[in-house]
Amino acid sequence: AEQVALAAAAASERLGGAAVGAALDVAGVGGERRLAEAVDPACAVTGFWKIELPTLGINVVARMWKASNDLGMFQFVGRGQCKDQNDRTYASVSTESGVSLDACKAACEDSAPCLAFEVTDLGACFLRYSIDDFPPEEKKTWLGDTEWGDDASGSIHGVTLPFDRYCYRKLLDEDGGNPVKGSDGGYWRVMWFPMTETTFYKQDVRTKEAPLEVGSAQPQDFPDCLRNSATVAASAPFASGLQVIWGLREMFVWAGVPSEKSKDHTWRKLVDAAAWDQTFGGAASRCPNAEDVTELDGQISWLNLALGGLGNCNAGNFRRLSPDMLPLDEGGWKQVVSENFRYGGEVFVRRMLFERKQAVADEACFRVLVDMFWEKRVQLTYAGINALLDTSTCMTLVP
Repeated sequence: AEQVALAAAAASERLGGAAVGAALDVAGVGGERRLAEAVDPACAVTGFWKIELPTLGINVVARMWKASNDLGMFQFVGRGQCKDQNDRTYASVSTESGVSLDACKAACEDSAPCLAFEVTDLGACFLRYSIDDFPPEEKKTWLGDTEWGDDASGSIHGVTLPFDRYCYRKLLDEDGGNPVKGSDGGYWRVMWFPMTETTFYKQDVRTKEAPLEVGSAQPQDFPDCLRNSATVAASAPFASGLQVIWGLREMFVWAGVPSEKSKDHTWRKLVDAAAWDQTFGGAASRCPNAEDVTELDGQISWLNLALGGLGNCNAGNFRRLSPDMLPLDEGGWKQVVSENFRYGGEVFVRRMLFERKQAVADEACFRVLVDMFWEKRVQLTYAGINALLDTSTCMTLVP
């Protein structure tokens, strides 16, 4: 419990430095603050966006954010210990505290056989190796602890217990997708979520997180959209390079702010992001949300991989999902239920914990709890969730 409290305090302290510019906070509610000073206009595309083509069974969510760290040759996998395709854990060299994400990342970069690294909010660093390449011939002297794991080998395929850390895998040559430095100097990322699956952790890591470009120039029309006269008039900023394989379809997307939308956005800093942001330990968002931007306009091109790459292209209107901004009350919970985004439900509950001055002590226990909340979401009230949190043993109080 003491470690969880320290981790939460460290995360909250870092969040204060993650805001863009020297923006002033003014009165807000539910772990949110409106910003009084100028913000990078590119931040208007930050947030969760629903991308769907119901007739094709495409129903996913793209979270876009401007990363606070350059991940270099690495890709965020998830919160937890890295595991292979057979759910086995890797051998490691490590140290328990005092290491920054950048130092841990550099140590893995310098070790050719290192497959991934993990960091914790308390400064622990783990370098992960296939059993065939362990122990490494050379290692940093400060990585003094050795653990053999349970014979994991090959590439990283997900995360497992314990969930007090963040796993970043090294991109292999065949993966491609090195991070792109945006035209405004930031490092933009996209993470893909299913709308209704129990948890996005079940998705293959290659479909989950990737770089993207955010800039002021409107992307070119996709050829099929041009042929279908499905052109779109939108305005900057534009997010492009969104590409993901989902099921038997490969999708390509670009999006911008609706052309009629004012450039004078209402910005909201999410001060409780440390409670729910999977990337907060290393590549947290440097942007607040533009709460007045409720949708993006763009194009979605798709290929059916089962039919030899046949596909088409449509103009798209991508609606914002707001579990990270909704008020923490009965109305907010009802909106989460209405949006029907499973991970959005988890975001909302984690924000409730932040307001209750609690932190998750047992992630496995918490996931079971959130699954139960989601199964009963239509019947559950906000007060009912608070009552269940009162009796749960998954959490601990944060001083």
